[in-house]
Amino acid sequence: MTEQLERADLKRAEWQSELFSERPRRGELLKFQAEWPLKTINVRVHRNHAFEPVASILEPYGAFGGWHAEFTYSDYSDALDFSENSGNWDAEFVWLDRSRYDGLDDPTMFEWLTQRLGRLRGISAVPIIVMLTCASPSLEADLEKAADGVPACHIARMSEIADMLGNEFLDTRLAKLSGTALSGRTLTDLAREIACKWLPGAIFPPIKAVALDLDHTLYRGVLGEDGIDGIELTPGHKELQSYLKELRMRGVFLALVSRNERQDVEELFHARKDFPLAWADFSATEIRWGDKADGILAIAERLRIALDAILYVDDNPGELRSVAMRLPGLPILHAPPDAFATMRSVKYYPALWRWRSGKDDSLRVDDLKASEARSALLARAANEDEYFAGLDVHLELALDPMARLARLAELSQKTNQFNIALRRIPETEMASYLQSGESAVVSVSLRDRLSDSGLICMMVVQRSGENLDIEELCVSCRALGRRLENIIIGEAVSLAQRKLGKGKVRCRWRTGPRNQPALKWLRQASGDPLESEEGISTLEGFGPPSLPAGITVSIWENSNDPK
Repeated sequence: MTEQLERADLKRAEWQSELFSERPRRGELLKFQAEWPLKTINVRVHRNHAFEPVASILEPYGAFGGWHAEFTYSDYSDALDFSENSGNWDAEFVWLDRSRYDGLDDPTMFEWLTQRLGRLRGISAVPIIVMLTCASPSLEADLEKAADGVPACHIARMSEIADMLGNEFLDTRLAKLSGTALSGRTLTDLAREIACKWLPGAIFPPIKAVALDLDHTLYRGVLGEDGIDGIELTPGHKELQSYLKELRMRGVFLALVSRNERQDVEELFHARKDFPLAWADFSATEIRWGDKADGILAIAERLRIALDAILYVDDNPGELRSVAMRLPGLPILHAPPDAFATMRSVKYYPALWRWRSGKDDSLRVDDLKASEARSALLARAANEDEYFAGLDVHLELALDPMARLARLAELSQKTNQFNIALRRIPETEMASYLQSGESAVVSVSLRDRLSDSGLICMMVVQRSGENLDIEELCVSCRALGRRLENIIIGEAVSLAQRKLGKGKVRCRWRTGPRNQPALKWLRQASGDPLESEEGISTLEGFGPPSLPAGITVSIWENSNDPK
């Protein structure tokens, strides 16, 4: 299996030059055949024009991401007459040609389409992706705002592709043959957007970090030979660095893995004012002469994320092969001499793009830097009271905060270390919990004098007779190690009891590959050894402890905007 993963990683790297070229060629794309196992993704397509011409081009991009899509098509219909959900889907596509609704102005089209999307959400719990050909940017923007109120509903910005392609966007001459007025160039570009951005962004765990080589990757040249002034920031490398900077601002960690002298690298980033990237933009750096795989392992530990959430970029195929052998399953990307090509490969790497980037995403990167200062404070403090007093911790709890739906679902789906039940609750199910009188959803946000960590905990509690069952409990890894777990969870339980009343508190749990920190806490809180694969344990007498000096708590009940 390890050998198979290694071969797949290296073969995918060979595909890059065509998949992520400036203008991919349909004929060349169709030659690519995966030689590795693919996960099957089931997608239902509701359409009024043909989707099949796009679907055929999706295959190599899906294979690059490790999946194969099986499509189930509706009849052609302008009415969007959704059938009942009788299949097991992973996503719903709404694929409409806006030009077929010439009799409807934008406000009328908006009202009708939002009503139909509400109908679809009522019969389907999986993510919905709306792709509206020939729609105005203003209609797309209005639909985006409306979709914020529909769980897991996303509006693709097709107008941006139309603006980019101009007269090449449509080819009405082929409409009768292909079933759509979209040109061949448009179909190829759309296939890449769907397979590399829109679909992975809706259903797959995200890439959380990009780890980068330095020489011939972030610039042209070799630092140790050419010196600080001798290396060249080409236009392509400048654009690549600018895009990486943008990713960092959206909450993606950046890391350096380089065989150089650390002092030389630090001096490089301080001296080269023409670099868009600065030394401070890197959340972790492993600059050493040893094995790069060891450096990547150290970065994963430093960032507290799994290896499969790190994209490694290097110009040296030998290094990529060595790393792939040591760390099978680690996403890798080749950086060719043309840095524009590297930038496109990073831009389209599956699961790196996200539908939403909120405050909590940007806080994640800055919050990591404060962790070292907290560790130093803990080492100096005589006891916990002195530690908390020095931190000045503030917890903000909210009960049933519908405005935080997306972030609550994200914590459930993407938290690994402190995720007790591993339910992976999607937005649609989370919305049902938020609106139910028999359940309570509690969010906890955290800040201290060193940083604002944002929303770091979510708990779903369900009334079950005389019991209060914790169906899901997640704490972000960046909140761990501060000795706050008992306080955070105790306060969350207390707030849930305000709505649901008293009862025996039980916690559902399941053993997973990486949630040992959560299970360790539950063993201590319940006294249960947790010796099976899953179960439910009682938290006898568990409640909010007395707050040490330096910790304050504020509570928002039944508020859609806890700010």
